[in-house]
Amino acid sequence: MKNTFRIINNAGREYTVQLNAVKIAWKGRPATLNFVRDITDQLNLEASLRQAQKMEAAHPFFEHLNRIEDCVKNATDLTRQLLGFARGGKYEIKPTRMNNILDQSIHILALKTRKPFSDQFTNARS
Repeated sequence: MKNTFRIINNAGREYTVQLNAVKIAWKGRPATLNFVRDITDQLNLEASLRQAQKMEAAHPFFEHLNRIEDCVKNATDLTRQLLGFARGGKYEIKPTRMNNILDQSIHILALKTRKPFSDQFTNARS
């Protein structure tokens, strides 16, 4: 029989312990042999490991969000320039690396369709 519960020592510190009890015969009479084990550190380590695994699993998601944010910023800048040009107003002319924009767009399309696009376009850019 195993039971897990919390105890508090005289100083007020809380521990999680596991009690293992085994039925035995002691001097011809039924008895139990009890073992109490402090599992506080083990539970804390397990909780830390679960948290680290959650963070590791979330990392690619946040990386994708950052790439999407970069694409949105680029699209905003491009739209601002196109509107400025169309209205005959002021717009900023600056060199743009189209390969970077294409790489980001391809990555976003691959995320949306769950199909790898980059392999199809690698040879075309070479």
